[in-house]
Amino acid sequence: MSRVLNGNTNISERTRDKVMEIVKQYNYVPNTLAKGLASSRTYTVGFCYDYTEKQAVSNPFFQMVLQGVEDVVYRRNFLFLMMSMQRDQLDASSFAKVVTERRVDGVLVPTQLFTEAVHSLLLREGMPFVVVGEPMFAQPGIHWVDIDNVQAAMALTRRLIDRGLGQIGIVYDEADKTKDKFVLDRIEGYRRAMGEAGLQAKEATLERLRGMSGNGCGGASQALIFSTESLLLDWLDEADEHPPADSIHLATFDRSPYHRHIKYGVESIEIELETMGIEAADMLFALIEKTELAQPYIKIPAK
Repeated sequence: MSRVLNGNTNISERTRDKVMEIVKQYNYVPNTLAKGLASSRTYTVGFCYDYTEKQAVSNPFFQMVLQGVEDVVYRRNFLFLMMSMQRDQLDASSFAKVVTERRVDGVLVPTQLFTEAVHSLLLREGMPFVVVGEPMFAQPGIHWVDIDNVQAAMALTRRLIDRGLGQIGIVYDEADKTKDKFVLDRIEGYRRAMGEAGLQAKEATLERLRGMSGNGCGGASQALIFSTESLLLDWLDEADEHPPADSIHLATFDRSPYHRHIKYGVESIEIELETMGIEAADMLFALIEKTELAQPYIKIPAK
């Protein structure tokens, strides 16, 4: 019975169905604490988040990643623990306490929170971990899962080019370039697609764009790609004061349900955030179970 309930794949479908029928008949619920005492495991995995980012937990993209993670965790009959952390207060965080006291078997850490101090803590405690998003610094032994943001940006830019648009600019936040690898990758993908088409790349920060006329990056643009959806929304908040030209095409990443409420048309590309959560959780369980991985990272292509 334990092998079936623990998700062991070396069980025939006939045996699995029979065990699950008995479980349902007697309303059996395994005792996680007793299991943990017997195996020196907690049967719990943790996910770290920045509690200073008040909107992070309610962000629909955050929720999609979590949905993928939880699908894997609960399918394996594990518990799921959310842990808070502030970047500059690691020692006082619940994350550090949970890791040092071995209250989980492994952790998932968003790339924005994965600092060298966090990395050192995880290595020192021998805690299996996977970074959700490509880290800003690369070292051997770091496992991570991310969207292929270079490919996503190339695909989005090519789509606009195929529509006959040649004056395409990209907008980013300067601060994001120092802490978010995915923003750097999206800018790189945009540059590659523009270069392949023999077109001039035009780049601007949001602050610089606000001071420009013609709704463009260094002149009138037929289309603007925003490196994040939040940047696009910030710009549109000012649309009543400085409305974009009717002819301009707006584009961003992360196909969001919010886009249908925007009066200006928004082109977007679908990125598999739920798949990202699933792959990150699967990778973490492989590390917990000491299963050999083909490679230390996974890049998920956008559609």
